[in-house]
Amino acid sequence: MIITPIFRLQYRLFMKKSKLITLLQTFSDKEMKRFVEFAQSPYFNKSKNLSRFCELLAKIHPEFSEDSIAKERLYTEVFGIGKPYHDATMRNLISDAMSLAENFLVQANLELAPMEAELYLARELVMRDTFRLAEKKLSDIDAALNQLNHSQGFYYQWRILYYRLTDYLYYKQQKIDHRNRTLQQKLNNIFCNFWLDMFNLYSVMVNLNKTTTAHSFQLKEAEAAIKLFNPARYEQQPQIIVAYYMACLSDANAGWDVFLDLHNAIKKYRQQLGTDIVIRANVFMANYLVHSSHISPDARQLLLDLYLDNVTLHEQRKENIPAWLFDVITDTGYWVKGEAWVQQFINRYESHILPDVREGWLMYAKARLYFYRANYTETIALLAVSTPFHEQYYFYTRPLMLYAYFATGNYDAFTTLLDTLKHTLSRRKNELAPPKYQAIKNSLAILPKMFKLKNNYTPALYAALQTELENPEVRMHYKTWLQQQLAAMKQTLKTQRLQKTRK
Repeated sequence: MIITPIFRLQYRLFMKKSKLITLLQTFSDKEMKRFVEFAQSPYFNKSKNLSRFCELLAKIHPEFSEDSIAKERLYTEVFGIGKPYHDATMRNLISDAMSLAENFLVQANLELAPMEAELYLARELVMRDTFRLAEKKLSDIDAALNQLNHSQGFYYQWRILYYRLTDYLYYKQQKIDHRNRTLQQKLNNIFCNFWLDMFNLYSVMVNLNKTTTAHSFQLKEAEAAIKLFNPARYEQQPQIIVAYYMACLSDANAGWDVFLDLHNAIKKYRQQLGTDIVIRANVFMANYLVHSSHISPDARQLLLDLYLDNVTLHEQRKENIPAWLFDVITDTGYWVKGEAWVQQFINRYESHILPDVREGWLMYAKARLYFYRANYTETIALLAVSTPFHEQYYFYTRPLMLYAYFATGNYDAFTTLLDTLKHTLSRRKNELAPPKYQAIKNSLAILPKMFKLKNNYTPALYAALQTELENPEVRMHYKTWLQQQLAAMKQTLKTQRLQKTRK
């Protein structure tokens, strides 16, 4: 095959964008080293060419520059200088390397999840009728599960598998009494697993309706099931109790007592819970506070504490911080700790945001700090050149820009963007969670009245706007800032009158 410059460029780009390179770029240096060892194992791979290919990829990991992954170059290094390039052979090699990388992840996952591996082994022992070995293995699994103390998210699923294997073993051995007890325990754990999964899923779906989506989930059966749950029967199952309180708190009519039930349960059982459920509980408690009728200074501090607790948990798990969490902390932190604290937080954690969206979220956080500092010109300048960083990025950036136009008195820009926002909000209503949609809609409705007051102050209009803004049942986007703007108008009028009196 003749290798032309255009051909070479096309195939470099093909290799750069290939599924194999995309996957290998997620491997750590340690994982890449182990992957090469995996490829060199005759049990998993009998092709010396494939083994050599994986070794070459490891040498150029993680950069994978276009020159280093040129297919004809890799082909020559694998098969030797004298062998002409054959594209079909190279494509097969890439495909085989991809399959090998996927198999490596499966094997590595089993090593990280020893309980699954033990259950797979126990199943083989039971199926092969090696009863003494099976009994010993199942006894070891039972002891290991007891040590977990319900702290793992998959505990009840593992228990069900354990009892399923034990049941089958006793069935084969015709141990009737043992099997009867096992059947009862299996049923009990099926209920435990059902309650835990149902409570968790119900809470997630309800909270998504509060924060992210307008999708209409069908929840009537779940709500009916929740009413049947008797928490007294599960006092020794902390995961289920906490998940139950999360489901109760997700209800639209949940009161402060339900919040305290969940908050106290987390404190009481924290050492017995997995980090997954603590993170979810913190998010749901935070959502409850955010959507309460009124957030006091103490509640704001509690809200920030919940968010920061999740940052610590994500760090412990060596995970990136979700972009939404970074966003709400830099917002809430401003009101609780001040701008200097927010800047310190940004400096420390900006590298913990996923690279693909990092720039956009940092820009938005910076623009919001300018906005709170009343540097509206810089706010507008930053937002005007922003690039999409979220599916709903328009509803993050454009309302903030509108408020900045309002504050600078740029009436033409304000009215133009206001009309655009109203039409876009109406057209994309189903993309937003109902509370957020209503909050933005209410703010867009009150802003023209505030602009009118700004240009022609009347006590009656001021009183009407103040009543509307102070109503805890009326959601407003950037409500605190709007209240500050209204108060500033009255103060400006007082100052002007005082100056006239002195003259």
